[in-house]
Amino acid sequence: MKGPMTTQTLQDIIGHEPFHWRGDRDGLEQFNATFTNLQGAATGLTTAEMQELKDFLSTVRFPPNPFRQFDNTLSTNVTLPDQYSLGRGSLPAGSPLPNGNAQAGLAAFRRDATTCIACHTLPSGVGTDLAWNGFRWLSLALGTNAAHHAALIALPRSAQLPFKIAQLRNLYDKLGTDFSHPSSRAGFGFFHDGSVDTLVRFVQDGFDIRSDQDSADIAAFLFSFSGSDLPEGSFIDILRPPGLPSKDTPAAVGRQTTINSPARAQLIDRMIALASASTSRVDLVVKGMENGLSRGWLYDRTTGRFLSDRATETSSPIALRALAGVGSEQTYTLAPAGSGRRIGIDRDEDGYLDRDELDFGSDPANPLSLATNTPPILSAASNLTVLKGTLLTLRFSATDKDIPAQLLSFSLGPDAPAGASINSTNGILTWTPSGPPGAITNSITVTVTDNGSPNRSDSTTFAVVALDLVLGPIGLDQNGVTLSWGAMPGRAYRIQYKTRLDEANWVDLPGDITAADGIATAMDFMANTNRQRFYRVFAVP
Repeated sequence: MKGPMTTQTLQDIIGHEPFHWRGDRDGLEQFNATFTNLQGAATGLTTAEMQELKDFLSTVRFPPNPFRQFDNTLSTNVTLPDQYSLGRGSLPAGSPLPNGNAQAGLAAFRRDATTCIACHTLPSGVGTDLAWNGFRWLSLALGTNAAHHAALIALPRSAQLPFKIAQLRNLYDKLGTDFSHPSSRAGFGFFHDGSVDTLVRFVQDGFDIRSDQDSADIAAFLFSFSGSDLPEGSFIDILRPPGLPSKDTPAAVGRQTTINSPARAQLIDRMIALASASTSRVDLVVKGMENGLSRGWLYDRTTGRFLSDRATETSSPIALRALAGVGSEQTYTLAPAGSGRRIGIDRDEDGYLDRDELDFGSDPANPLSLATNTPPILSAASNLTVLKGTLLTLRFSATDKDIPAQLLSFSLGPDAPAGASINSTNGILTWTPSGPPGAITNSITVTVTDNGSPNRSDSTTFAVVALDLVLGPIGLDQNGVTLSWGAMPGRAYRIQYKTRLDEANWVDLPGDITAADGIATAMDFMANTNRQRFYRVFAVP
């Protein structure tokens, strides 16, 4: 309620401008002051925010009509709750109206200009946004912010003021008020201010109808108004102009059944038949279990088979039912057309089906997590033998064929020896082997990981044998001292000496020695005055 008037519904409001009962607001933008004047906001909406609000409201549509039949057609036998005779026909005042024939009510609604159709155009009931030029209905140019121009009307009972022609799709929400009864279950009636308590009174007072059955038929149609699938208007008929479209939902949407056996079910047959129709506005989806896995299916009306959440699998209706059992129940649900793929087999609508993504390791609820990310390829590594105390430096590289290029990160496995590290960005591994005497075999695993969703990686494992650098036999002759030691081929070594161990510094022998094979040798041409020398050998970094 808003003062003496009932506000118009927000369901399917965008595209049915102008707004307010008086049609004094050209579009939603003219309500922007509401945010500051009524809701206490510091500022109104920006242009972009207003467009976001309109985009949202344009998705709000009317729910399934409870008075329509399963296939969304108009029923010939509609129960009319809280609708009573006014005593103007054959029934005494206060008697419940008979069941109505909504199809007959539609015919009466469309009969001529003295009824309803000239103003309340189908399928929404709102006035047309066309203009009659004497020969045909012509489109009106859209107004500011793409606003439409749904027709207004002046009525004697509205004090000659113009009124927007009301849409009729939520009349059944206003049932319950009756001024002739001591109590009512609703707080408002019909017309802009709720001043007409029942639809029967509205029909009989407004159109001079006396027959109880005619009143029941028209009421049955008005209760069944939402749901579309109604006759279209004509561009050349002045009495039946084309109307603005309606965003509403077929009656069967939301119907659901669960089975736990392959036995045939009548409701499932009806669901398949409805989803198979070329004019159908519903999708049929199934959720269930197969081999202990949660699965989904979508009925394909083109092939008459169910598409599964794996791209390579389809099932006939019989084969799909054969999977049902206790603990492997299947739930069949009718959804609005166009939403079945998202609900049934591709929830994030990224083009990769749910079970395919789960099998791959990606997230079917995240459109950025795709079942396409390929692992990077890490460069190969060979087993190595090194000397303890020698700095080992290795550079690893990797390639990734995914487009756009992904970031790669290098890491060492948990078995890496103490002191080993790898630069996560450039893949350079460094380590100085150490340990007790004797050969020590170390296993090192290098892993490269991309930043895809989900992450993919590649690893390589290699062995590093760490040996002691041991001096071999020392030869002494008239020329000096000959030194030998176990070496790494191609590695450079430096020899240093002291004449006494308590000296502070070591002295380099001239020239580094590069080992040609596993044994390296060097000559120290000692001065005759040196009675002793102490030597050490180390690998040049």
